[in-house]
Parts: sequence; structure tokens; C-alpha cells
Amino acid sequence: MHIVSLDSLQEGGEKALNLAKLLQKGLPVPQGFVIRGEAFQGSSLPEEVWFDVKKEYEELSIDKDMKEIGEETLNLIRAGREQSLVAVRGNGAAKLNIHGLPQLKQAIQEVRAAGSGDVIVQKMVNSEKSGCLFPHPTGKGTLVESCWGLCLPEGVTPDIYLATEEGIQSRAGKKEFQMKRDSYSDSTIREQVPSAMQGKESLSNEEVKKLLEMQVQADLPVLDFAFQRGKLWIVQASSFQRKEFQQPDIKGELLVQGEVIVPGTTQGKLRKPQSIEDLETVGEGDIIAVDSLRDEFLKRGCSGFIVSKGSLCRLGKRLKVPGLRADISRLEEGKDVLLDGVGGGVYSVQSPNPIPESKGKIGIKISLSSPGQEIPEGAGALIRAETILTDGEGHPSSLARESPEGVVSMLEDTLESLGRKLFPKPLWYRAFEGRSDEMQGFGAEQEKNPLLGWHGTRRAIEDPLFACELEALRRLYHKGLNNILLILPFISGVEEFRKARERISFPLKLGVMIETPAAALGIEDLCREGVFAAQADLDTLTQLCLGMDAENPRFSTHFSSLNPAVELLLKRVIEACKKYRVETCVHGEACNSPEVLRTLEGIGVLSIGTDNDNLESLKRILQGTSEPQHNSFKHPIIE
Repeated sequence: MHIVSLDSLQEGGEKALNLAKLLQKGLPVPQGFVIRGEAFQGSSLPEEVWFDVKKEYEELSIDKDMKEIGEETLNLIRAGREQSLVAVRGNGAAKLNIHGLPQLKQAIQEVRAAGSGDVIVQKMVNSEKSGCLFPHPTGKGTLVESCWGLCLPEGVTPDIYLATEEGIQSRAGKKEFQMKRDSYSDSTIREQVPSAMQGKESLSNEEVKKLLEMQVQADLPVLDFAFQRGKLWIVQASSFQRKEFQQPDIKGELLVQGEVIVPGTTQGKLRKPQSIEDLETVGEGDIIAVDSLRDEFLKRGCSGFIVSKGSLCRLGKRLKVPGLRADISRLEEGKDVLLDGVGGGVYSVQSPNPIPESKGKIGIKISLSSPGQEIPEGAGALIRAETILTDGEGHPSSLARESPEGVVSMLEDTLESLGRKLFPKPLWYRAFEGRSDEMQGFGAEQEKNPLLGWHGTRRAIEDPLFACELEALRRLYHKGLNNILLILPFISGVEEFRKARERISFPLKLGVMIETPAAALGIEDLCREGVFAAQADLDTLTQLCLGMDAENPRFSTHFSSLNPAVELLLKRVIEACKKYRVETCVHGEACNSPEVLRTLEGIGVLSIGTDNDNLESLKRILQGTSEPQHNSFKHPIIE
């Protein structure tokens, strides 16, 4: 059946099933019905299904206990009764105060278009007050949020009640406006709350206790509720998944104390965007502080959020990274802060990853040829997945399919050791690239042109090994190692970056390899998408830019990383990354040439990647290239 009454539903989506279970337990849930997902053609309903929807909608105007009387009498009642006000909900949207068949049809289509799955049509509760009951994010009890009107609106800080074994603590929020039904237009309007009611608590202790009792009866931790003329209704119910977190080791000055939205700890540059245009200054790993949360803010790859207004419950459903609700007026733009999503504080700290501004100081990152290699004091480090995963006998992708936990543990142990050794300096971990010519000893398929073959990010997003890499990095993040960056190899553009990022469920800093002209030309789009770092492979970029094989001796007199086209691509990358405060690093055999280094320094390159064998000669070259132009420069190994 495509249309099923809520009280008889046996299978379906989580939202509908939870309401059905509560109805079957005799709890106060408004009548309604479910339109199954398979009934839709795109976002539209076939005429035969719409006929059944109309019939079910008309039934909502008849109380359940009246349906035992004769059909003729029921028809008279239907004719005399006004059509029901309903709410229409789905996975991605909700429409309130829907009245009449034309409005209902439009609302169903809009809700379905916003997300897949079932659509719920339910009698509307025209509530005087409403809210949400849910577990405290860090396990300190149960929270109840409540405000005047139909729902918890964006931009309003509701009353909050914390129920623990010791009792109930409450604090009134400033409820400046409410959402209310306009009886003339049957629409939902935003209305100013009378000043005397704005700071008055909306729930009594007895009502809070009644909600807590209902939570036990429902056996579901999250309940959305509404009070209409003193009667309590449950309008939604859901499960609750507590986020993992560890108690942070905090060293710094407390700037502001707030309330936890999502637990966890993160550190980054504080950004206070005033408009959508300001988002261009926000980079991956930054912490955003705003009055109200907007969807555009969620797409920047930020590591944390501080929001001054809004419901903890609603905000918690939208955020995937640590978050607090706190007064942001005392927080300064550009300051390095630690967000403590356990104790609820924001602290001033030193940056773990400063980006050098001086053109005269080129930093060095060591490219590790083995996990146990010594790292010079003060240097950052780069390591490829292949360096860790090709010690055994199987192809890493095959190992990930056969023994995923073994691969995760291998990566976790190695990266934890390196990450702790370097902390707070960054460790750049390049995801498994899987070039067939590098994997011939592991049974990889031969390709005619491995450089242009099936490898890099396009391969990673379809490879089970990528899931193992992300799981290892997730575990390390929750151990406090937020200095590890994931570098996506051989990327061609924004779409690949987005597909990789969609797989990530925690605040991981993402970087990209600049090896293709497409990545270099599209660098500004990548920066706007939230890239944290860009690592240019000068050798590969030169090959692909010039269309020459570096290994072919016939090209020996023509192959040059100093070609104006290569320099133009690099300059484009460096300028865009500076604009968006994205850290850059250039590496490759060509970087060992004094002439190439002078060119790189001239276009503003701030960091060079090298291996231990070339470290001393590179330092000598840097001294020689820089000192004549910058008399005060003495080369340190810096980040």
C-alpha cells in the first residue's frame, strides 16, 4: 500500500515508524498518515495515489472515536466539517499550517523535492508553546528546550531546563518572537512576543516532569512536543547518537563560557563573517563565530562553530563538528582559539600551524621515506600512504577488503607515533594514490600510461582503502591529534574534492596535491570550497603542462620546470592560496636547482618539501639564493 495510517504502520522510515510506535503505546500523537517513498514519481504523485491521499486527508477531520457510527452519518459530518490543518514532514523539510487540497498537494511536492523517503501528513497542533527534549550532549542529564508558539524558530534562544538526579535547573531565554498561525491566511507567521512574556519561563516544573515521564514511556530519547490548551502532544520522536569525545588538555586564557551543542575539541583561527561575502576569508579548519547559523556556513569545512542564538537541539542536528552556544561579542576576529566542546569554554591559544608571511623565509618539510625516519627539530613532515602500507605482501586495496581493521590499526599506530612526535607541528599525510607502475610488485593491473591512469582521488573515492584511511584519522582526531592533514592526490577539480569530503564525518583538515593543470587553473574554486593546504608536485605538473615524459632522454634539452607556462600555473596557485590563507608547499627533484629555487622564491613560495638526502644541500642553496636579496635572512627549518 502506498498510503498507510500512522496507527497501523508496520514498516517505513524512522520518523514515521517512531510515531507509529508511540501511537500503538497509547501516547498522545496527532492523527496522520504516511505516503510511502515508492509512491512518488520524482517529487510528484500519480493521480491514483493522489486520490487515496485526498481520501485519507478528509478522514483526518473525523475523530477516531466517531468512526464507529454509520457511513451515512459520517458523510454528513464530513460535509459539515472544515478541512483539517496539517503539518507535512519529510527527511529534508517540513511545512506547517497546510489547509485544503491545493496547499496539501504543493506542500507534499516541496517536502518530497527536499529529500527522499516517506512523507508524513499529520494533524496540526496549534500550540501555545512547544519545544524539544533530548539527552545532554556530554551525558550530564536530560535537556528540555521550550519557547512560545509553534516550534523552536531560528535565531531565538529558548528556555532551557536541565534534569539530573539532583533535580531540575532552569534558565529563561530571551524569546523575542514566536512562530504562529495566521487565521486569515492559514500561513505561519513570525510575531513579536509581548515584552512581559519574553523573559518568562514557558514551562512549569510539573510540565517538565510530565515530559520526562513520557520520555520513559516512549523509550525514545528525543521528543518534539507541543502544548495546545494545556494538553501535551508528541509531534516527532527520534533516536540519539552521542558523539565521541575526550577530555581536552587545556592551556590558555578562558575567553568565554557557553553551552555544549556538539561535544569534541578543536583548535583554529576564529572567523566572524558578517555576510555571505565574508565567507571568502574563511578557510578549512577555521572556527566560525556567528549570531545565527546559516546553511552556507556549514559548507566551508570549518572545524568548529560558536553560535550566540538558537536551540541546542536544532543546532546539534545540523552540526557535524564541535560547537558551542555562547556570547560571541567578546571574541576577536583572527584570534587563535581552542573550542572546548566538553567543558563549554573558548580559550586563547597559540597557533599550532602558523603560516609564515615573510617572503625571505622559505620553510622546509621533510618527505619521509620510512615511518621511523628521524625528523629534524622544528621541521614539518610529509608522508605518503604507500610508505606505510607497502611493507607487507599484499596490495593495500586488497588488504583493505580482506582485513580492514588490520589496515586501520597499521595506519593508526604509525600516524599516531609521528603525529605525537611532531605535535603541534603539522603532519601532512597523502592518501593512497595507487599508481599501477608503483604497485607492479603487488599484482596491480598494467596500464599503458600509468601517469594518466586510474589513480589519485578519483580512484580513492571508490576504493575500500579510503574508508580505512578515514577511520584511522577519525580515531586519531578523537585522541586529540588535530595536527594531521589529509592530502588528496592527483586531483582534477572541485567535484572530486566534494565527493571525498562527503565521506568524512568529523572535522578533518583537507589538502590537495597540485599535479594537474586542471587543479592549478581551478585553485580558486578549490580554495573557496574549503581547502586547508595545497602541495604542488613540480615534476608532475611540469610533465602534464608541457606534455613531455621526464624519463624520455629525447626531451632532456626541452624539459624544464622554468618554462613560463609552468611558472604561470605556480604563480596562480600561490596567489590564490595567499588570498584565501591556504598553506602551500612545493616539492620535486626540480626544487634542488638553485635557479628553480630563485624562481620559486620570486613568486612567493613559502615552503619546500625535500627528503633527508637532499636536506643539507637544499639548506645551502637557500642560504645562497636568499642572503644576497635579504641581508638579515638566516635560514631556519620552519613551517
